[in-house]
Amino acid sequence: MELVFLVLPIILLCIFIWAQYRGLEYVLIHYRWVFVCFFLLPVSVLYDTFYYLRSHLIFALNTAPEKHHERVAYVQKQVKVLYLESN
Repeated sequence: MELVFLVLPIILLCIFIWAQYRGLEYVLIHYRWVFVCFFLLPVSVLYDTFYYLRSHLIFALNTAPEKHHERVAYVQKQVKVLYLESN
């Protein structure tokens, strides 16, 4: 396990140095998998985790059901205003 924590930063550093040498544009065009695997996938996992936890927190605090009637009333008001403006 410790070997992973030692080798992974070295690999990432080598990729970063190589990208500086060849240029970021070259890497993004010819080695798109590097960008996807080391940037987009981790960011995507963090994003999904954040919104998963957020949705459970909202559900646990019961804020979504309490505000349902308030939101429906707001949408009804908007529809009435649009209907009156169109006539």
